[in-house]
Amino acid sequence: MESGQHLQQTLLNGLHGRGSHLNPANVFEDLDCKLVVEHPSGVPHSIWQIINHMIYWQEFSLALLSNDTPKTPEHASDSWMDTAIPARESEWISAVNTFLEGLHAAKGFIDDLDKTVAARQGRSRAEVIGMLIGHNSYHLGQIVFLRQILGAWLPSLGDTW
Repeated sequence: MESGQHLQQTLLNGLHGRGSHLNPANVFEDLDCKLVVEHPSGVPHSIWQIINHMIYWQEFSLALLSNDTPKTPEHASDSWMDTAIPARESEWISAVNTFLEGLHAAKGFIDDLDKTVAARQGRSRAEVIGMLIGHNSYHLGQIVFLRQILGAWLPSLGDTW
């Protein structure tokens, strides 16, 4: 395997939860719209807020990868939703599906990793995908921690971490 193929495989592993990364589908398994809005004392965000924050930045990254020029938020807090909660279970399921579909879409940019991203001169697709993986891994870890605090971890098919 050539170094380019190794990098492609490493990025695919990061997107889909292999190696040291959690499988995102497993992290969200067995959650419902009641549990995802729980807000333990001292914890700044609920699972619902975290997944929506992840979707925000994943869509931002996909726009960059598509050579669009997404508007960068003025403040980090602008990428966090207010305390709105999913009114129905279908809203939660839709959020999970949107996130997982975004991961699948990111796979489509793995082929030409050296290509420069137009809106971020000097940044390659590999860098943008790497940042997306790091961001997702960080917040997936937060969700696991929240699930542990709430007594809602281990999903039936999930990881033991």
